[in-house]
Amino acid sequence: MKTLWDMPRGQTAEIAAITQTLPQQIQQRLFEMGFEPGRALTCVQRGPFSGPVVVTVADCVYSLEQAIAREIHIRSS
Repeated sequence: MKTLWDMPRGQTAEIAAITQTLPQQIQQRLFEMGFEPGRALTCVQRGPFSGPVVVTVADCVYSLEQAIAREIHIRSS
């Protein structure tokens, strides 16, 4: 399954799942930010050299590092 880290710039997708192996505090914070299964997100920008990925979720813009972006599974919308 593809992850948010695999998403090319400009693509829109739906969050399929968030890996349950992430620490509970990180899972809770992602949920508070709007990262939940079924929610649409768009990749706005990708940083160079494995830099952060910038996405919009629920009219907000977030920057996520590779370690977290790889734990958010997506499906094409």
